[in-house]
Amino acid sequence: AITMRELGIAQPMLIGREDVLHRLSAEMDLQLEGIEIMDPTRIDARMDSLTDAYYFDRKRHGVLREDAANTLRHDINVLGAMLVRQGFADGMLSGRTAHYPNVLRPVLKVLGHDQQGQHYHVYGLYIMIMEHGAYLLADCTVNVDMSAEELARLAVLAHETALSLGIEPRIGMLSFSNFGSAEHAETRKVAEAVRLLHERHADIVVDGEMQADTAVNADILRQYPFSHLKEPANVLIFPTMQAGNIAYKLLKELGGGQAIGPILLGLPQQVHVLQTGASVDDIVNMAAIASARAQ
Repeated sequence: AITMRELGIAQPMLIGREDVLHRLSAEMDLQLEGIEIMDPTRIDARMDSLTDAYYFDRKRHGVLREDAANTLRHDINVLGAMLVRQGFADGMLSGRTAHYPNVLRPVLKVLGHDQQGQHYHVYGLYIMIMEHGAYLLADCTVNVDMSAEELARLAVLAHETALSLGIEPRIGMLSFSNFGSAEHAETRKVAEAVRLLHERHADIVVDGEMQADTAVNADILRQYPFSHLKEPANVLIFPTMQAGNIAYKLLKELGGGQAIGPILLGLPQQVHVLQTGASVDDIVNMAAIASARAQ
């Protein structure tokens, strides 16, 4: 939070007991001046309004108002999500000391649906900084399997994310087949996603199904002159979370890449779940991305 403030990335807000945060900062010789603290144990007008809003949203799910108040006092992820939903914050980062699903679930309970109760479909994207450039990889964290429709939607969200970060996206829809070279239900699913994208989003540069080396190697790509990709892809959409998760970790551990993320796609708000054990640099990078995309 101090680094964010000093770099002018965002106006940070810390959620936690104020006395504890000041004691910890003093022990580490850190100054919290200028950083807002949201103390869930403090009862004030803002906390009352958040409690009312959460109760209104959950009252037909077996939640009493006192239950709502207790949840906001004891679950910082629900509290943070409510701060975003009610406009008291523009974004939220959480999860450094927790398992990813244990943070994502309460966030989606609050932010995962619109006012009519329709649920958003969310995905997880990583930016990999490699020696020769940056690549966007998805879905690496949320959906174990995806339909053709969901893959197409993911590609659109990744396209929008790349543009918001100043990257001109070229999307490769990955599989173990190159343009029909291997007939299988899994390859047909990816090919169908590409057909949907070409039909609905002619402005997006995307093609597939293609193997990973075809997507990123210009020499191999030239063997397919009909491809909509005339240059190697910089956005890689994986057919399953398992493939995406394995790929980004191998690039990080064996390829020397720097992983920034995961960036949560599909919500109207900038809410992101950090990697367990995220470093200061990881958190600041995610704050910068959230701030840029919230503009």
